Amino acid sequence: MRSIAVLLFLISFAILADAATRILTAAADENRTAIIADGPRGIVRVMAGGREVARFDAAGLHVRNEIEYGGSISDTGVQYFDERAGGSRAPQ
Repeated sequence: MRSIAVLLFLISFAILADAATRILTAAADENRTAIIADGPRGIVRVMAGGREVARFDAAGLHVRNEIEYGGSISDTGVQYFDERAGGSRAPQ
């Protein structure tokens, strides 16, 4: 019985901590620069000046405005990426 109570407490704490994080993020001022991991949605957001300027998700990298670079961009394909990553996958 005690272990069930501890488990319920931990679940409640996790839910409250997640809600507090969302409230603090929403309340941030307009000059906030942050990288926010949105685990439930599988998104990593890049914030600058109080707005989302880029995001990473399962589909790739999405950028709101321009991209500047000093080198080159190569379209090597998914197979090349997977080979270079060594077959690494996110933990389940």
